[in-house]
Amino acid sequence: MAEQQWHSPDQVSRAIYLLRTEADNHNRSLYDNNQAVYRMLRYGVPVKVEAGKVTETVHLINWKEPTKNDFVIVEEVTLRLASRSSRRRFTVFSRTSRKSSGSS
Repeated sequence: MAEQQWHSPDQVSRAIYLLRTEADNHNRSLYDNNQAVYRMLRYGVPVKVEAGKVTETVHLINWKEPTKNDFVIVEEVTLRLASRSSRRRFTVFSRTSRKSSGSS
């Protein structure tokens, strides 16, 4: 079995930055922002950290092996941003696990 390759901290930071930017885009409707975030969560975030480097897709959720994700589901979360506050009724937080798949 091939070794799982992980993204660099720079790639992960850039992917999270891009996700937050899409989620808080004041030039679009909330619906359009949600669609953009959904696409990134579902299909990954194209990331290029340096000029001349190849753009790679950083997947925020491991869809191929869902059991390798850690999820926390909360009923309600209040987000306090510098410009406004908003309340979400249902929120899922995910952290991709780095557990190796062949160990017992």
